[in-house]
Amino acid sequence: DELLGQVVTIAGLKGRPDLNGRQGVVQSFDASNGRYTIRLNAPLPGQPRIRNDAEAGSLFQLKPGNITALAKFVFVHFGVGCDGCGEYPISGRAYRCTECPEEIGFDLC
Repeated sequence: DELLGQVVTIAGLKGRPDLNGRQGVVQSFDASNGRYTIRLNAPLPGQPRIRNDAEAGSLFQLKPGNITALAKFVFVHFGVGCDGCGEYPISGRAYRCTECPEEIGFDLC
């Protein structure tokens, strides 16, 4: 499933409105009940703490209609080019040699 491992925002819960607006990470999908298991993240700045069972790390089973995936974020390493393939700037993961003697370093995408 494309949502596994994604950060999602919870919305539209009527029985637990205190969870609306919170974020979590999709851990699994249970086909028998049609729900995703979400591991709750810590509250965002400005969000109040909520009931004890909703502390960071708690697991909740939620319907697909109650979660929205956040846009995927791709980090761009401006000013850094790949010494292997020439990609400039490097997008996504990058490797920088911390022990290379070159003054400008050695980077790979």
